[in-house]
Amino acid sequence: MYEQNDSILWIGTTAGLIQFNTKALKIVRWYRISDGLPNNTVYAIAPDGLGRLWLSTNRGLCSFDLKTQHIIQFTDYPGQQGREYNRHAVCVARDGRILFGGVNGITAVHPTFFNREITKPVIQFTSINDDERINPFGHDQLSTTKKLMAGTSLMEFKFLAIDYNNSKLCRLKYKMDGVEEDWKETENPSSARYLNLKPGHYAFRVLAADANGVWSEQGKAFYFEIAAFWWQTLLFKIAVITAMIAFIAVLIRLWLAHKWNEQRSELEKQLAILQEHERISADLHDDIGSTLSSISVYSELADKYYESRPEKSHEIVHKISVQTRS
Repeated sequence: MYEQNDSILWIGTTAGLIQFNTKALKIVRWYRISDGLPNNTVYAIAPDGLGRLWLSTNRGLCSFDLKTQHIIQFTDYPGQQGREYNRHAVCVARDGRILFGGVNGITAVHPTFFNREITKPVIQFTSINDDERINPFGHDQLSTTKKLMAGTSLMEFKFLAIDYNNSKLCRLKYKMDGVEEDWKETENPSSARYLNLKPGHYAFRVLAADANGVWSEQGKAFYFEIAAFWWQTLLFKIAVITAMIAFIAVLIRLWLAHKWNEQRSELEKQLAILQEHERISADLHDDIGSTLSSISVYSELADKYYESRPEKSHEIVHKISVQTRS
């Protein structure tokens, strides 16, 4: 337990670190593993006079910045008696050192050592492989993109952050441009593996965080391009699409021509029938006209001989009868 001032009390429990307001009698905030603690069991708390609290837990030591509320874990930092510490076993020495008692002895922390300016960790690729090992150096800019053979579909990267004080406190995160949008956070060192990569341009990027948890603005990148087979090129795809469009256009044209020919044939048949009807009508008109003319002539002759030569008139009437029947 640590009393920061007359209203804020810090309490270590088996369920995390509690910030308690003694005036309002309420919990301000509850810190757990999800907030950055190495373990939820907090055995002891001690201030370092530099704006931080140091906590011993069931999984090593950690520091807590009272201003930023940023937590730094020292679980595997060298020089510790072990990961597990004892409850209330803490003492602040006259020289500022903080002594924590654990199951295997005592760990002395020099807070001023961790208050100095920390140099940014250096990121380095230790191995890059596709089907073969690739030289990881010299391809960190777009202008120096590494060209890979067509058919390459697997890439594996191994990388680390180098901190000459303690690399174990560094964190890494990475992402592949063209494959994923979000960064993936991981331990140091780490690796990443990508399968079924398609032809195209890629950039694998890595960022590192120092012991204070501050991420680097500029990390490390590896630019590469996977070549395409001829049937995977844009030109070939355009040619295939153009050929398909042309083929469909030819089919449509042939279909339209076929339909046109069918309609034309049908129209020609109807026209032939119409012409035949007109011819028949014309023939009938001529025959009827001729017959009527003959009947008219015979009628005049019959009328002429009706009184003078009745037998002749009878013969002409007979012809008119025969003419009308035919």
